[in-house]
Amino acid sequence: MKQRHLAVLVAIVVSLITMGITTTQAHARDYTIDRYKVNINVQKDGNAELTQKITYDFNGDFNGVYYNQDTSGIDGLKSPSVAVIQNGQTSALTHNNSAQPNTYQTTDTSSNYRFKVFYPASNQKVTFQYRYQLDGVITNYIDTAQLNWKIIGSKWDVALNNVKIKIALPAKNISQLQAWTHGPLSGHTNVNKQAGTVTMTVNHVAANTFVESHLLFPTRVTSANTKTNNTRHLKKAQQQEATLAKQANQKRFWAKAIPLILGILVLVLGVAHYLYQVSWFRKNPAQHIIDQPEVHNYEIPPYDAVTSQVLLS
Repeated sequence: MKQRHLAVLVAIVVSLITMGITTTQAHARDYTIDRYKVNINVQKDGNAELTQKITYDFNGDFNGVYYNQDTSGIDGLKSPSVAVIQNGQTSALTHNNSAQPNTYQTTDTSSNYRFKVFYPASNQKVTFQYRYQLDGVITNYIDTAQLNWKIIGSKWDVALNNVKIKIALPAKNISQLQAWTHGPLSGHTNVNKQAGTVTMTVNHVAANTFVESHLLFPTRVTSANTKTNNTRHLKKAQQQEATLAKQANQKRFWAKAIPLILGILVLVLGVAHYLYQVSWFRKNPAQHIIDQPEVHNYEIPPYDAVTSQVLLS
C-alpha cells in the first residue's frame, strides 16, 4: 500500500513539473530578423541620405523595438524619421517622449544614435523603415576620397538574415572606384564602376557582429565636400586593405582546411585500426573448443556394494 501511495505522489510531482515546463514554453517569446536592407545615397557634399528597412518576425507579444546606428567616424545623424510597412502600406510614426503606441524616441551620443520604437506586435511580421541624413561620411584627401564606416554596428542581440547594403555615389563611370567590406567572411561585394555603386550582400550576420564598408574614389565625385585632409592617403589605404585581405583569405583557408584535415585524420585512424585488427587476428587465430557431452553409464557395476562404495570414496 505504501508503495502505491509513493507511486501516486511521484506521478503528481512529475505532472506538475511537466505542466510548469509546458506553461513556460507556451509563454516564451522571441523574434528573428528575416531581412535587412540599406540604401545609402552619397551627396557631393560628403553627406549621405540613408533608408533602412528591417523586417522582424515576432513570436509572442512585443511592445516595440530598439535600433542602434553606429556614428563613430562620422559627424553625426540628423532629420530622423520612422515608419512601419505592413501589407504594402507605409505608416509614419510620431517622434515624441510619450511612449505611446505608434511613437518613437531617440538618444544621441558621440558614437551611437538610438531609436526606441513603440509599436505593439504579436505573432506577426513587421517591417520598420528608418530614414535620416548622415553628416561627414566622406573625407577628401589630396589624392583620394574615402568612405570608411560601420554601416551595421555590433549592438544586435540576434542574427541578421538576408542583408543587402547598396551605396550609390553622386557620379557614374568611376574607373578608380575601389571597395572592401569587413565583417562576415561569407559576404560578397560587387563594384559597379559604370553605375557608381557598391553592393554588399551576406546571407547571415551573427549577433554582435559589425559590417564595415571602405570605399576609395576620386575627389571629383564629392567635389563639394568640406571635410578634407591635406595629406596623401591612397597608397596607405590600399596597403592596409591588402594586408587585411591576406588575413581574411588565410581565415577562409583554415575555415575550410581544418574540417577537411580532421576528416582525413579520422579516416586514417579508422583504416589503421582496421589493419591492426586484421593483423592481430592473423597472429592470433581463433581456437574453437568443442564441449563434449557428459557420458552417463546406467549399467549396474560388476562389484559388490562395499567395493563400489570404496571406489566412489
